[in-house]
Amino acid sequence: MQNTFDDKKPIQNNTPWWHEGIAFFFEVTSWIIGPIILGIIIGTYLDHRYQSGPKYLTITVIVAFLITNLGLILQVKKYVNKMKDIESDKHETDRRNQT
Repeated sequence: MQNTFDDKKPIQNNTPWWHEGIAFFFEVTSWIIGPIILGIIIGTYLDHRYQSGPKYLTITVIVAFLITNLGLILQVKKYVNKMKDIESDKHETDRRNQT
């Protein structure tokens, strides 16, 4: 996909208006689901392997939760910066059109 939140390019005219919102939704959702599922799988495997009860599961889920929070913070910061860039570009275009 060409228009993600990582690049600073404006949305092309042929992309739908909802494209950026859907992309952001899936990026955030992957940060929520991915680490938690991996933490559960790895923690369960380690608990069965070492017969340690829910010790490793608890540790990996806590680590996954911290990774999820860090990922969400980074994604939201990227989104906010992109929106600021879009707004500043819009204001510059408006100023040019007024003069």
